[in-house]
Amino acid sequence: MLKSNTFLTYLLTMLVSLTLTACPDDECETETAGDEAADMAADDLCEEEGGDIAGETAGETAGEAAGETAGEAAGEETPVVEYNFVVVKDTTTGDDNINGAGTPGVDICDVAVTCDGEAVITAEEIYISRGSEDCDGDNSEDCLCRAEEIPGVCGGTDRSNKDNVFDEDVSCEGDSYTSLGIDGSVAVEFTGLNACAEVSVSVTEKVGDEDESFVAGLCQSADVDLSDMMLGDACAEIVSNSDGGVADFTWSNPNAGSDDTEDDSEENSEENSEEE
Repeated sequence: MLKSNTFLTYLLTMLVSLTLTACPDDECETETAGDEAADMAADDLCEEEGGDIAGETAGETAGEAAGETAGEAAGEETPVVEYNFVVVKDTTTGDDNINGAGTPGVDICDVAVTCDGEAVITAEEIYISRGSEDCDGDNSEDCLCRAEEIPGVCGGTDRSNKDNVFDEDVSCEGDSYTSLGIDGSVAVEFTGLNACAEVSVSVTEKVGDEDESFVAGLCQSADVDLSDMMLGDACAEIVSNSDGGVADFTWSNPNAGSDDTEDDSEENSEENSEEE
């Protein structure tokens, strides 16, 4: 019969033996490494699938955005620049060329415009910017006579009356002209000139003893600067004159025939017919 201590020792030895037999060190390490490798492979697969999905999503989003942008750009119409103002600016220089009789600067007798050979007889508005101050009796040099009589200078006639600019009177006789003053300007606004295939402009200036000069153009606005007229794109066509008489130019419209210009043409024709 085994002693109790000996029996307990035996049981403990058997238990340890069974434990070591159930999982040898090499096999346990192998199983653990295999599990880790499987887990890593699964992670890699998930990452690849996630990358594919992200790439597809990004590509679809970029494609949709590019398509929308291209569609919007194609749907937008490029605005047509309109030239409805005939602008005349005085460019007279030199003291010897300044008229001291109340009419300094160029004297514009008439502005005439034709649309495809047909006279335009209706103007929307006439804007004048006098370049010299009004005569007051104390400034006889480089002053403009207005509707006030000033002995020795002004006879009571408004020499800068803008209505004389567009009145179909090219004679320059009597009071049928408008003096702009030094560096002054006048602009005649029309409607629908962009509908014309060809616009012709004639500016008649009174011939005098002084060498008065001006620049005229078909422009986008009435208040265009001289530098923009000469060097910029504010005007479609310009002409200069320094010896009086008639200065003219013709503008060929590159946008003639478009839907917008056809609508303007009908409106312009209706206005001319009503005026007649």
